[in-house]
Amino acid sequence: MHRCSKPAAGGLAALAAVALAAGLSACGKPPSGGKAEQPGGATYQIKDASGRPARLAVTGAGVQPSTPAFAPLYPGARVEQTINGASGSGSGGMVIFRTAASPQEVVAYYRQKAASAGFGNVFSSEAGSGRMFTAGREGGEEGFQVTATPDRGETSVVLTWTNPRKG
Repeated sequence: MHRCSKPAAGGLAALAAVALAAGLSACGKPPSGGKAEQPGGATYQIKDASGRPARLAVTGAGVQPSTPAFAPLYPGARVEQTINGASGSGSGGMVIFRTAASPQEVVAYYRQKAASAGFGNVFSSEAGSGRMFTAGREGGEEGFQVTATPDRGETSVVLTWTNPRKG
């Protein structure tokens, strides 16, 4: 089933910030601001779009990501990179991983997680043998998106999420 609704603006902003950070870190140009090295990555102290302090943590292969309960890491996944961000308005993140499971199996797993979390706003798409699935809480910014694509006999997956601050 293909249903699409307009995602909340704050959720899009959080995912856009994560995607931008991923692009910058992949190009070797880290975000400006304070930087603290840590095993397997670095943490940056930056400002969000409103000028408030924010934190961005970037890690590499093999580091277990901190994902919300509604979007756990796929069982048996091999993590390639993780980016987590947090500010006063909430948190979001992205994990890139590989798995031996098919794109269909990965999307089925996350469909079940969305249903268990009570998420609506579902959008799903197929392009060739790749799959994309998006789910979120009605009327809120909490949600996730998974994109699964076959690659060299495995499946490459990008999982992004946004989780607004609970107040």
